[in-house]
Amino acid sequence: MSEEILGLILLALLVGLWINGARAREQAVRHCGRACRDQGVQFLDETVALVRLGLVWTRQGLRLRRTYRFDFSVQGAERHSGEIRMVGTQLERFSLGLLLGETEVIPAREPPDRTCH
Repeated sequence: MSEEILGLILLALLVGLWINGARAREQAVRHCGRACRDQGVQFLDETVALVRLGLVWTRQGLRLRRTYRFDFSVQGAERHSGEIRMVGTQLERFSLGLLLGETEVIPAREPPDRTCH
């Protein structure tokens, strides 16, 4: 009986991790589209791919940090790779790589401290 419960708990954790990952990827796609548009480049949809997964401590506790790679085009013909890093579903870093010799970084917005005094 306890093995069955343990199996169900493990299954629930895996489903939760998968759903959270799908939500984070959706946010990454939105951020990439918006940031590429702001930079005047074309974001190539559906090219966002997870390349690294890790843990990071935040003010809210332990969170998953996901790094994604994506493709974009400057003039429609060539492809370039960029990178976006998410902590949970929050943007931590966005980069177009070495395009034009510089890296664009957008720091994550810190959520307001919600502690009671």
